[in-house]
Amino acid sequence: MVAANLRARDVIGRWGGEEFLIACQGQHVEDAAHLAEKLRESIESSCIDAKGRFGITASFGVALAPPGTSAQRAFKRADAALYRAKSAGRNRVEVDTAHDAATTL
Repeated sequence: MVAANLRARDVIGRWGGEEFLIACQGQHVEDAAHLAEKLRESIESSCIDAKGRFGITASFGVALAPPGTSAQRAFKRADAALYRAKSAGRNRVEVDTAHDAATTL
């Protein structure tokens, strides 16, 4: 479900116990946020059992990594955005606004 929505050059991997990281090189932050929302909606529409009693939700944190930004710094900003999404009620996308939205990832 997730991989089908990614480009060949995008990378997905486990980042923690229940956290995953998607690196989308060369995308504008708006495009990455749109992708995150599309994935969130797709995950939300999935059900564990045929009766739909156990919904699945996902929270996303989106951050830019402009040239010169270390991977560690970019991951920290994305992680902070993720925790804002969780704190704001979960099942949502939060975008780090520390940099100009016109910059590409």
